[in-house]
Amino acid sequence: RLGIARGSAPGMRAWSPMAVVAFPKAGARSRGLLLALDEELGWVRTASGHVEVHRLAEVTPVPLPPSDLKVGDRVEAFRWATGFREGKVVAELEPGLRYRVEHEPDRPAQDYFFSVLVARR
Repeated sequence: RLGIARGSAPGMRAWSPMAVVAFPKAGARSRGLLLALDEELGWVRTASGHVEVHRLAEVTPVPLPPSDLKVGDRVEAFRWATGFREGKVVAELEPGLRYRVEHEPDRPAQDYFFSVLVARR
């Protein structure tokens, strides 16, 4: 049975278990799966498989990955070790699937699958 422990708090309608969320981790934002929640806390499964407890005020929902990115779109790209990093799509390697993202003009661009990109429109 899925539900919110100890009743529903005001403003919690946007939250539900099994939502993909971003949470603070080592000075950056990481991505995880919200497993359970109560009025103030969320239990998040991290990319490494651990479960961490975070205040809901620190956790933000992550929208579904876009499949319609174009060159020039601003994105946040997720990598397990570094968390989310802002960047810009500089090439569509396989439209709807793989993209090249530049994070800093003087560093090489990196390739990502759409599933780890979040549009910053």
